[in-house]
This record gives sequence, structure tokens and C-alpha cells, in this order.
Amino acid sequence: MKTYQLVISPIARNDLADISKYTTQNWRAKQTKGYLLSLKEDIWSLLQLPLKGVARPELIADLKSFPTSNHVIFYRITQSKVEIVRVLHKRQDPQLHF
Repeated sequence: MKTYQLVISPIARNDLADISKYTTQNWRAKQTKGYLLSLKEDIWSLLQLPLKGVARPELIADLKSFPTSNHVIFYRITQSKVEIVRVLHKRQDPQLHF
């Protein structure tokens, strides 16, 4: 099995910070912790099965997406890396963010 390095783009880091802030402001601490942990696990799972996402050539030629709870993880695969490009709410129109 091939080993990949996880890379999170600066804009995806901002997305994750915004998700954390919103979730903290709108849900109980226990619920927030559980949701953020689940999202983090889904991101890390892409290192094990990077091809499980759906190709999104209408956005960027080599982009894939993987839905998780209320968000969608957008990522690219290179020879040695899985790069998280964006993490958007499932109701957001990705065409407006790429």
C-alpha cells in the first residue's frame, strides 16, 4: 500500500477554522468536539483510500470530493501527497469557491 503525506492548503485551514468557530458558537461543547473529531478522521481516512472520492473535473482537472456529514472535502492526489484544497458546507456551491 502506498503511503501519502497529508497537506492542508492555507485556504482549507481557514475553512476548518471557520467550521470550528461556527460549530463552537452554535452547538454544545461535547457535540462540537465530536463533530470536529469526525471531520478530522474523514480527512485522515483519505490517506488510506485516496481514490474513494468523486472526480470533480468541472471545478479543477485533478480535483476530487468526498462528502462527510455536513461538509464536503475537496482534495487532490499527487504521487506522494493528498492535498486538502477546501472544506465546504454541503449547501455551498463549490463553483463559487474554485
